[in-house]
Amino acid sequence: MNPLVSLLFAGIVGLVYASICEWTLHRYVMHKPWKFLRYPFRTHALIHHQLFKADDTYHLQNEKDKELIPMAWWNGPTLVALFQTPWLILTLTTSFFTWGIYAGIIGTLALYYVAYEYLHWCMHLPKKRRLEMSQMFRFI
Repeated sequence: MNPLVSLLFAGIVGLVYASICEWTLHRYVMHKPWKFLRYPFRTHALIHHQLFKADDTYHLQNEKDKELIPMAWWNGPTLVALFQTPWLILTLTTSFFTWGIYAGIIGTLALYYVAYEYLHWCMHLPKKRRLEMSQMFRFI
């Protein structure tokens, strides 16, 4: 497969997959306590959403709460490592998924997480950044 086509394929697959993973994680793990996995629910639903509600407290009110806007530093690498597993298995067991496609999907997952964290930061701590004035940002 042409390297450019592989990269485009990996980017599209990675973007769709990352979006599905984000939605699923947010809906079923961060808003529901699981017996052996309470950390995401506690930090997101019980702490983050108690500070940042869908009213005038959506934006940062107290400077000391600034550290509660992003996820913990280790969440990104953990999520990327977890969600890359099916692609690693496909790469190891099929001839279609090459290491280049695998790297492209994993790179897209990592970039998606970074973009998610930055957008989330901008939403709770607005500073009239250029990004914040865009139609896409307002839609999100």
